[in-house]
Amino acid sequence: QILPIGGMNSKYSRMITNFKKEMERTVHTFKRQQGNPPVVRNYPAASGKIYWVRSLVFHLRTTIEKFELKDTLKRMPEYRKLVRQYNDTGVLLMQYELRIQESWNRQNPSIRHIEDKIALPILRETKQGELQVNFDESFYALLKESEKLMKLDIPLPSVNQFLVKRKTWFYEYKSMVDMM
Repeated sequence: QILPIGGMNSKYSRMITNFKKEMERTVHTFKRQQGNPPVVRNYPAASGKIYWVRSLVFHLRTTIEKFELKDTLKRMPEYRKLVRQYNDTGVLLMQYELRIQESWNRQNPSIRHIEDKIALPILRETKQGELQVNFDESFYALLKESEKLMKLDIPLPSVNQFLVKRKTWFYEYKSMVDMM
């Protein structure tokens, strides 16, 4: 014998209300932290911000996907409002990601600038007369940022892709010169 389950509509309404509150909390957190977001360890600035905003989107998407599985829930009028709010929130978060990508592309050094960094003499003399390996730290920052952006499937210029593929060679070369 199957017992009828009553009161499911009120439970679904509470689920929708709770998720709306969760979206509002997420938007509030985003607006509060977008100037200085919590960046994941070992992630440079741009890729760390993109990773952060994608984690917020993922958090919301997992819940809405569970809601999509319930036909009864999808027929409720509050659900349509929830989906509209979810889409608006998603657009807000994705616009932030696009702004970060655009600002990184504007700051991304030109091919000429990268060639100049690579063409520097390997050793330089310090003011104290000691020899020092002459590898520019901004070059390694560019390598790391490009590598993390590639992992996030962000389209990069072909020069950056080539540098990431040759990253281990640059690190080994620097280590070899350091040892000498």
